Amino acid sequence: LLDLWDETPPTTLRTGGVGARELRRVGSAIDLSVEESSFVIELAAAAGLVGPWSGDDEPTWLPTVEAERWLAGDTATRWAALARAWIASPRAPWLVGTRNDKGELRAALAKGLERSWVPGLRRGTLAALASWPTGSAPTEQQLHDYLLWQAPRSTPPTSTTGAVLREVAWLGLTGAGALGNIGRALLTTSAPARGLDPLVATLEADLPPIVDEMVIQGDLTGLVPGRPGPGLAELLDASAEVESRGGALTVRFTAGSVRRALDRGLDGDGLLASMRRHSRTALPQPLEYLVADVGRKHASLRLGIASSYLRSEDTGALAALVADARLGPLRLRAIAPTVLVSAEPASRVLEVLRSCEVGAVVESQDGLVVSVQATRRRAVGVHGAALGTGTGRAVGEHAAPGPIEIISLVTQMRAGDAWALAAAAAGGAASSPAHALEVLRDAAGSGTEVRIELAGATGALDRRRVRPLSVEGGRLRALDLDRECEMTIAVHRIASVAAVAPAP
Repeated sequence: LLDLWDETPPTTLRTGGVGARELRRVGSAIDLSVEESSFVIELAAAAGLVGPWSGDDEPTWLPTVEAERWLAGDTATRWAALARAWIASPRAPWLVGTRNDKGELRAALAKGLERSWVPGLRRGTLAALASWPTGSAPTEQQLHDYLLWQAPRSTPPTSTTGAVLREVAWLGLTGAGALGNIGRALLTTSAPARGLDPLVATLEADLPPIVDEMVIQGDLTGLVPGRPGPGLAELLDASAEVESRGGALTVRFTAGSVRRALDRGLDGDGLLASMRRHSRTALPQPLEYLVADVGRKHASLRLGIASSYLRSEDTGALAALVADARLGPLRLRAIAPTVLVSAEPASRVLEVLRSCEVGAVVESQDGLVVSVQATRRRAVGVHGAALGTGTGRAVGEHAAPGPIEIISLVTQMRAGDAWALAAAAAGGAASSPAHALEVLRDAAGSGTEVRIELAGATGALDRRRVRPLSVEGGRLRALDLDRECEMTIAVHRIASVAAVAPAP
């Protein structure tokens, strides 16, 4: 879940939770049902491993800093943190997908799932299971009857106690329905301030020993005879697909899984070396061929970033430019014998080249040479004096605009700005960023409402009726009048703003 949300954060509902579509996506990614996905998501939030985040885009949920520390721990320590978060959480994940008193669907991570009696029910369920003889597995109805006999007026219905019993099984507190040692330890121990955690020690005693080797077979499958250690687990997570779990872990190496490992920064030789370290036998030839073939195709296409380039048929001249210390700020790099690239913009490259008395011409995107000259200032007469007749034409079939065309264009642009400002003042929609900000600031100062159009994640426009409260730091804080809630919006998402005339 943490890896999935780190790469592709979920779409957040207006209520702050995640919807049914995200539950299905999570379930498909980690092979769980919708009910199990809701439990895993709520458990991650209860343990502080995921949290709400609101940046320039839509609000979402992301892994927290605590998740990094949690991932660095061993299996028993990580499990103990989840188990203690579960037993103390007042949230009821089994209510996800049901409707509240208003007929609205309850969503995972949204408000409204808190129930003050849930921690007591979870502890009561563990205590009831502990009261049965060791190895006994009561049914849901037997458990409910036991709880009902103890507290007739405060025991929830069978569906609720059954949901808690399923959570107990998902956490591994029971095996085949019977309470295990870690279930009893969770009920009787608390988190120590320092020193050895009894709950962690109990789980470590029950876990199988760690193995750091596997058997790789000719059909590209691997067999891990036990619980993989951290190094082996990291290798399998990066480069293999899990086929089955149980007493032994079975994985398969595919072209897609090897490509995933290479995408994470590993190279083919390094991946094979890591596999050899963890393999009991020599690597099968088909696996070596698979890694070599995927690695060769993976490295055939390279992506980089460059702002400008220099090209010449004189390879010696280009080599001299790379070696010239005066051109060091340009960070020139050869990507071919006749091509250099630079992270600096073309104007900066040209300026430095000319300061070093290196001749270069500028070419357009279609390869035509254009003339670049220093800008000359000219005075403009107040009564329409001559503005000059130079056309500034480029070498080639394209011509750059002359002074007359430029002044005409600027005049039209300023007229358009004036028209847009007048339209906004008259109650029309302000679509340019400067005018939209002006209308929003005026509305925030006067306390009036406006209508805004927001661009969503898919590009569709959403119309809102809001009362701006403040505009600062590239964000609008406003009161949504239709939904009766406060919202914070990145200004760049606002497509237009229209003032609403006060009612007569």
